[in-house]
Amino acid sequence: MIKRRRLLGALVACLALPSAAGAQTLWRGAAVGQDLATLERTLPGAVAPVDPLVLSAGEVEGLSVPGQTLEGTAGEAHLFLRDGRLSSVQLRVPVLPAGRSASNLAFARRVAQSFTKAEGRPYDCVDDQFAAISRFDCKWLHGEVVMHEFYVDVNGQAPLFYVAYRRADDPAFDS
Repeated sequence: MIKRRRLLGALVACLALPSAAGAQTLWRGAAVGQDLATLERTLPGAVAPVDPLVLSAGEVEGLSVPGQTLEGTAGEAHLFLRDGRLSSVQLRVPVLPAGRSASNLAFARRVAQSFTKAEGRPYDCVDDQFAAISRFDCKWLHGEVVMHEFYVDVNGQAPLFYVAYRRADDPAFDS
């Protein structure tokens, strides 16, 4: 009887402990809730940004990882923290040419095809041009992580492209 109680108590204690396996890995081993020191060990080559980006939900860029590519186009990963802990990752391609909506949209579609090949069909996808606005916006669910690809330009000017990784149940995630 005593052995059963001890065994049951040990089992309950194990179930009550937070599991490292339960952390959502967002990108290349970087998991939700990791602090800067852990992220620096996880992602060699990560550097502190000179002028940190701030997202609308108040997340602040803690690290960036230069030298990333998407479909052969140079980019950079940006790791965003909330309260000192990783909450999201964005891959950005800062140099898409202005005035080239068609080729920029083709790039976004190629990136989406790669994600679809790896993750399956997106659960939400918009690919349209209306008036002077070109927009591509797709989302995939990978376990408990949402991958969100976004491209927009207005009349070919100021093209914006990123891929964001975030917990699907994050309150800062809008859709």
